[in-house]
Amino acid sequence: MNCTLEKAAKLLLESNNFIFLCHKSPDGDTLGSAYALKYALEAVGKRAEVLCADEIPERLKFITELSESGSARDPEREPLVCAIDVAEPHMLGKYAEVYAGRIGLKIDHHPNGSEYAAYNYIDGRAAACAEIIYKILCRLSEMRGCVINEGVCTALYTALSSDTGCFRYSNVTANTMRIGAELIEGGADNYGVNHRLFELKTRAEIRARGMMINETEYHLDGRLAFLLISQAFRAESGASDDDIGGLVSEMREVEGVELAITLKQDMQDETKFKISMRSGLGIKANELCAMFGGGGHDRAAGGAIVAFSPEAAKKEVLSRVIEALGGDK
Repeated sequence: MNCTLEKAAKLLLESNNFIFLCHKSPDGDTLGSAYALKYALEAVGKRAEVLCADEIPERLKFITELSESGSARDPEREPLVCAIDVAEPHMLGKYAEVYAGRIGLKIDHHPNGSEYAAYNYIDGRAAACAEIIYKILCRLSEMRGCVINEGVCTALYTALSSDTGCFRYSNVTANTMRIGAELIEGGADNYGVNHRLFELKTRAEIRARGMMINETEYHLDGRLAFLLISQAFRAESGASDDDIGGLVSEMREVEGVELAITLKQDMQDETKFKISMRSGLGIKANELCAMFGGGGHDRAAGGAIVAFSPEAAKKEVLSRVIEALGGDK
């Protein structure tokens, strides 16, 4: 880390024109954190834009409507480009090349990410990027450089709740809970957020869940749960990436399961597969995903693989993971 919290706040204070970059396949943390920054800075007359390479999932679009939009960023002035919750440049998708060498500030909580920006504030102890953004905004507020209004609080609460599984995951600390409480006191719609994130289900999601129950395989005496989500699985369920995103966490909840893996075939390129892992305390998912060019957190991580068929991809992932865990079946 080559940037202090104070320096990050000062960079935001001294700039008036911003681009906030989210990672591809956006989740609640990257979007909520970026939009919280946008809303807080726009409230004092600054100009900001949030960019993401992929479409925002339907259940998260409310984040973009929590505050009246301020003035669009000024195209005639060089913006401060900030990457929010983006561990590595390639996670920016199509914007990786567009903004290569132009990212002024990276704010992140992934401990193993690279320092690709001019200034990098990384706190691997934070449960979510939202924790860091909240601390920065509190400092900015003290300097009269932003306003933490209800829209900001709801966006940040969304980010925090999303990355902690509604405050259930092992990354939650006492500080996480304190920040959550302060956001609620500040006007965050905690019930509405948690209902959208964890209770509201599409019909396609319910169909996908039923298929998951029937098709999940168990290995290593039930310690490893594995689900192949092929193009056929997607077609039969009608599920989007957002609909199936929570399946791997549900698989991890089965009694005896210490590691859950979903292997998702890309809808456009049938040779590409995305790996998602969730693990218990005894297994580091990020170390396993590193075998497949990925990473993330100890308990939640992802990677990718290229294979000529779903069965070939499944065979390679299972064999490498089982070997890494010291198993033989």
